[in-house]
Amino acid sequence: MFSLTFLRFLGSRWQAGARAMLLLFCVWLFWVPPAASRDNSQAPAFEMEKELRGFSWLSIHPDGERWLLTECTDRLGQQLGSCYLFLYNRKTLTYQRYALDPGYMYADGQFSPSGQTIIAIRRPLPTQNTHEEKHRVYANGEILLMAIDGSDLRVLPIPKGFVKRPAMSPDGTKVAYWRAATTRPPGARTWLADFDLWEFDLASGENRLFAGEHRFFLANGVQYTSSDEVLVNADSPTSIPMSIFEYHAKYGYNQVYFLKRGMRQLPPPAYAEVKSVRAAAIANKNRIYLLGEPPPHGISIVEMAENGVKQRWRVPYLTRDGISSVFGSPREAYLLFTYPSVPLRSSGPATGIGMFDLQEKRWFPISIQQPEVALPLMPEK
Repeated sequence: MFSLTFLRFLGSRWQAGARAMLLLFCVWLFWVPPAASRDNSQAPAFEMEKELRGFSWLSIHPDGERWLLTECTDRLGQQLGSCYLFLYNRKTLTYQRYALDPGYMYADGQFSPSGQTIIAIRRPLPTQNTHEEKHRVYANGEILLMAIDGSDLRVLPIPKGFVKRPAMSPDGTKVAYWRAATTRPPGARTWLADFDLWEFDLASGENRLFAGEHRFFLANGVQYTSSDEVLVNADSPTSIPMSIFEYHAKYGYNQVYFLKRGMRQLPPPAYAEVKSVRAAAIANKNRIYLLGEPPPHGISIVEMAENGVKQRWRVPYLTRDGISSVFGSPREAYLLFTYPSVPLRSSGPATGIGMFDLQEKRWFPISIQQPEVALPLMPEK
């Protein structure tokens, strides 16, 4: 009798625990950030492209007309697909593919501040679709420099590794980039982890940490704001003496930082007055634009001023994941952004490109020719 009663007691406790776990899961699944839930304004109209592509990174030339695009595709002959660098002119609508060594895949293409140089990542092509092969590919990443016409290509003499998102200093003498320390296990949504920011001096050949060892779980864009300061997009530093949940709650889920060269201690995330800042872009003559959720509004593009928020614009409703990244035109009054498709493709997320005109306050999609019709861009001999 005692055993039966005890078993019934355990069963009731287990059911109560299971119900509690189910309730927590439902709250997590359907949770909407408070800022978004209080915003009753109407999202602007935006018609998504019917056929999304594999755009993973963009850069806008200082002239505002030329765009450097990284696109991953299986339509150019590689059995497992590859990633390429393309040059697009939004005035002439010409689309060209850099004719680089076909033994590599290319990523994170970025114009230098002068517009005369391109910096990018290259990795060896995969030979099979396995976790071990993906590790080999990423572990052999290199940073390359070349002229805008594809000439004078050289690889920086730094150790090969899990490198990402290089950017050049305003005077063209240094390159800042992320280096990851570890990879994630099979099945994880992201691939690399434990990022720190490094910097290579093109004159002296010195390669060292830009700031302290902070071990960010995620890392994205890098933009110099001066000769010794960068604005970075990163999340979840694992070096902090508190849990990530406490850290996010304290700093409003913001994911942008200003880092100064040699700074050992991690500063708080920037722009506390704008919650859930997930991306930042420097554009329109050095103005800073954020993708975040300024209370009490929903997801918006926010222009910052020295004394706080200057103005904001609601973003269109695209997908549940919304805008992926934001890119600024250095001197022109527009932003580019990428957005993912739903559901995701088996080969990775399909993405579209959109533009926000800061003068006309208008959002519209960008349609670019298919990669197979892009003309090869080869340096003149």
